[in-house]
Amino acid sequence: MFKSLKSKLVILTSILIIFLLIISAIILIEEKTNELSKDIYLRGKAYAELSSQEIVNAYEELLKEGGFVLFNVRIRELFSLNEDITDISLTTFEGNILYDSMKEKNAVYEGPTREIRDTNMLNRIQAKNISFYTARGRTVFLKRDGEETYTVDLNERLVPEIGDDEQILSIVIPYKSKYAVVYNVGYHLLNDRVARTTQRIILLTIFGVMIGIAVSVIAARHVTAPLTKLKETVSFIARGNFKTRVNVKSQDEVGSLADSVNNMARDLELSTKALVYKERVAKELELAAKLQERLIPKDLPKVEGLDIGAGILAAAEVGGDLYDFIPVSENNLLSYIGDVTGHGVPSGILGAIANALIYGYSGNIDIKDILIETNRILHVKSTQNMFLTMIMSSWNKMTGEFRYVNAGHEQILHYDNQNKKITMLPRGGIALGMINDVSKMLKIEQIKPNKGDIVVMYTDGIPEAKRDRMEMYGMDRFIKAMGQFKDLESAEAIKNAIMADVRHFIDKYKQLDDITLIVYKWT
Repeated sequence: MFKSLKSKLVILTSILIIFLLIISAIILIEEKTNELSKDIYLRGKAYAELSSQEIVNAYEELLKEGGFVLFNVRIRELFSLNEDITDISLTTFEGNILYDSMKEKNAVYEGPTREIRDTNMLNRIQAKNISFYTARGRTVFLKRDGEETYTVDLNERLVPEIGDDEQILSIVIPYKSKYAVVYNVGYHLLNDRVARTTQRIILLTIFGVMIGIAVSVIAARHVTAPLTKLKETVSFIARGNFKTRVNVKSQDEVGSLADSVNNMARDLELSTKALVYKERVAKELELAAKLQERLIPKDLPKVEGLDIGAGILAAAEVGGDLYDFIPVSENNLLSYIGDVTGHGVPSGILGAIANALIYGYSGNIDIKDILIETNRILHVKSTQNMFLTMIMSSWNKMTGEFRYVNAGHEQILHYDNQNKKITMLPRGGIALGMINDVSKMLKIEQIKPNKGDIVVMYTDGIPEAKRDRMEMYGMDRFIKAMGQFKDLESAEAIKNAIMADVRHFIDKYKQLDDITLIVYKWT
């Protein structure tokens, strides 16, 4: 229906202005009504508390003695002090009406005793505290305790206070268990003031709409003219003419859009080249991830008396963690776990180099010498800020010895089945690649596991896993998880349970580092 942008801008701007003005008017009227209602409540309460004794005194001094005219004059003077009070009644403690301003404007009442039949009103008259009856049908009493005031019901149980938007219909002031003064409250003045406010807001709304339409027409003209130029320029660029430029002299968003179109024309060719480059890098990362995946053993070795579980969760396409198992002989299994600084392609490359070096040395020299030689080459081939922490271990089935060398890696966890205790084996060594010779800093440690013993090796991605910016998984939780899952039927089951616990801890938070875990269980 409206094909012109100018028409759409005018109509949408007008609708928006009308909507905002109406919402503002509704909020303003509601706030004003609540403000006036609260004011009527507070003024009525103060008026009733101050005038009740004077009304009782006037009754005893004048009306009770036959001075109705003077009494009526006094009551009218009191009425003039608060225009929201519509009528006043004076009753006895038993509920007999002594005076009613609505029915005794000109003459004193003569007739049978007038009794209050309303149970709620009678309860309020005979109560100890001032009470209010609201338009919501609530009866609220004000109980004073020293300087504190509480809103309670007839049984003095606490009830919600009278809200700003809650109108009171009557106030009852008990007087010395002898009289009670009843004030009825009207809101005719409130309604008049709200009506006048509404009229002003309507006039302002109409004026605002007219101003808004005029402004939107001018603004639409200012916008549509340069947009026409932009449309023509974009049409040329779409046909491949990247040298086309649009000339719009404006400092607003339209001018910025024109600059963006000009920049788009300049950068489109470069962006196309960048897209091709990004696709090539993504493909190379995919190939690198597949290559690294091949370095991780798919099938775990079968060793008599030893059950093995191992796995890795990379934090990026190419991770920095690595592990492997190398059967050196029928009775000797070599294994290692390592963590290269950071993650990504550089870490993956350094890990692949270390993997190849370890394979080359594994069949000829001891585990300590393997790390010494691997370090020597990594120190030459890697950069100063790249290094590798590692634990190299060997298990000899004939001697029953589990030997390991820690090169600056996390401490091994050992579950002693006989003593039912989890301990952290000694830390030691230095990360590979940092210095040329590490022979004096590496030490071979060993334990003799018994049936049911468990050894866990891991990277720092487990204890340093985070669920938010502050809280980490930590070693206490890790050791507790190991103790909880140690009795599962296999090393693979223990590994899966621990990793699942870590993933549950991380939840939706981003995994910041690679997570690698090896579990040995002697059977």
